[in-house]
Amino acid sequence: MARSFEASQAEFESFPIPPTEEEWKAIRAPYYNASLAGCLFDEHEYVTLGDVCTEWLKPNEFEIVDED
Repeated sequence: MARSFEASQAEFESFPIPPTEEEWKAIRAPYYNASLAGCLFDEHEYVTLGDVCTEWLKPNEFEIVDED
């Protein structure tokens, strides 16, 4: 039988809020957060689960090879 997950067992990380929105987005980028949770159930108004997968699975850097 599965044990239920209690809120008292949850681990949370808190971050100081940076001065700019770009810095805030950079801090949140590596985490799957509550803002995206709705797409798991096809309830997010603007983001699909495919969008999240595409964003998380794309490489961070591309190597440009000049063959000329």
